[in-house]
Amino acid sequence: MSTKPDLTALVELTTTTQALLTQFLSTLSPPSAGSSAPSPTDQQPNIDALSLLKDASSLLKAHTTKLSLLLLNKPFTATAITRVLREITNTVIPAMMSGHQIVAVRSSAHTAPRIVEAEVRGRVRRVVSAVQEEVAETRAMAEEELQREGTGAQKPKRDALASTGLVWEACDALAELQSMGVVGLVVKKAEQWRATLLDAVEELKEWSEEEGEDDDEEDAGVGSDDEDSMDEMFGGGSDKKLPKDDKELREQLEKVLKKVKTVAVLYQALVKRRLKAYSVSAASEDKSQTEKLDQLLDILSSIPDQIDEVASAFYDLDGEEAKKVFADCCGNARKAADLVKQNWEGKDDEFTAWSAKFVEAMST
Repeated sequence: MSTKPDLTALVELTTTTQALLTQFLSTLSPPSAGSSAPSPTDQQPNIDALSLLKDASSLLKAHTTKLSLLLLNKPFTATAITRVLREITNTVIPAMMSGHQIVAVRSSAHTAPRIVEAEVRGRVRRVVSAVQEEVAETRAMAEEELQREGTGAQKPKRDALASTGLVWEACDALAELQSMGVVGLVVKKAEQWRATLLDAVEELKEWSEEEGEDDDEEDAGVGSDDEDSMDEMFGGGSDKKLPKDDKELREQLEKVLKKVKTVAVLYQALVKRRLKAYSVSAASEDKSQTEKLDQLLDILSSIPDQIDEVASAFYDLDGEEAKKVFADCCGNARKAADLVKQNWEGKDDEFTAWSAKFVEAMST
């Protein structure tokens, strides 16, 4: 059985642990504009950061399982729970923070893509947040034990710790980065952006095919309590349809849809000919390759947002705004194709000729 001093020590430990985890979460917050990145060093540690993060994730899952069993089974052994918590906060979480710091330094030195640092930061932050939830639950159970100490009251039944599953999911997501690798992560992001583009095409196409209601039907809908009418009254959905007789706007939309599909092909070509061919080891020797990759990914990530702006302009029946934003979008697509028209070794290949045709097609 746990003694009162043991329970008190455990409660105090959970308090200091939560404060420490809060500091870690602050460190892992997305950088604000103008904030300084970690200073790159010439002598970077020769450590596989993604493997370190995977190992730490596996160890945390093991400790979490042990902690869950200790909390749910009788007797409540405060000293054993304290040992597990100390292992988590003194060893495992600091190892994850170190893994992120290594990636952050390499990103600043242009030996690792920025997108990898952002992904590691987000996933480590998710782990720390989940652990913080579990520590809070541990504290609550320890306080219950402390209040019952010496009273003989029954321990309340708990089927499981809700936070345990969150920790496991977060650990699996973090460990996934090692199995994907840098190239796998970059490819996955590019494919996600391409999917977003194609979704926008389908939504615009469906919108253009919807038939607008006449004024009488719209007036009749005011005051009705059906779901569509409620959405329109409170700003849900677009209440503007593409007029059947607006041939100019329809033709403009058709051209946009066709070109967006061509941009989606660009994503496929870049994945196959450039992103999958990116070499982490070669980039570590030639920082310009990582810098170019960062520029390329910045462009590819911005295009879906621009397409969303184009769609919004069409929904507002603002052809001029749609034309203006889409021109910028096409410019970015041409810039992406031109940026890596040569391969990572600076030589021409099949993509070089294809990119020239793509730039020409996007210019017309």
